Amino acid sequence: MSGNNLSVTVNLDGARQRLRALQKLAKPAIRDSVNDTAKKARSRLDDKVKEVYAIKKSGFNKAVKIRSATNRTLTAHITGITKKIPLASFTHRKNTLGDGKYYVPVLSKTLTGSGGKAVTAKVKNKSPMIELKSLGGAKAFIAKVRKFKGRDSKGKYVQDETKTKTGIFQRTESGKIRQLYGPSVSEMMKDIDVYGTVRPYIEEDLKNNLDRQIKRRLEK
Repeated sequence: MSGNNLSVTVNLDGARQRLRALQKLAKPAIRDSVNDTAKKARSRLDDKVKEVYAIKKSGFNKAVKIRSATNRTLTAHITGITKKIPLASFTHRKNTLGDGKYYVPVLSKTLTGSGGKAVTAKVKNKSPMIELKSLGGAKAFIAKVRKFKGRDSKGKYVQDETKTKTGIFQRTESGKIRQLYGPSVSEMMKDIDVYGTVRPYIEEDLKNNLDRQIKRRLEK
């Protein structure tokens, strides 16, 4: 394991011996077992992180990417990115109605939405729910906004007319609206023993998954 990367791989010799008569099925069986093991490893990481942090499973899975194994490369990689996770992916609670329409600039683009609600939130399980306010007293609010689609021929940002995303936003003292974020996966992993949590299970999970994949193919 290096940094926030974790690799899942397997010695091919034993699997090929077990599939002597079905050489063409060996690689697909190994590929699928490695990918199943990587998904299980990510699930174990999620369980461990959630012992400390109040993050939703969907938010964790979006942040922790799996580069799947292929027939050519029989290794899967699990990567914890350093990008901050939107605060809406953590435990939060809507309170009161907001004040109608607003404009939300995110990453230098403007997204429109309406009907935001004031919100309280927390990042760690043992922390209390708090009302988020700026120095100027502006409350944070949660709302759906249109997703960014791309740029038009003139270079202007274009919003998706059908797809939306939910975020927690706050008006700054200068009057702009910013999206709020929690820690990154890399920051959260500093509080837990990632390697000790996941590594001891990989070999056994891989063996069980390989047994299952081989059995499934031999029964066809």
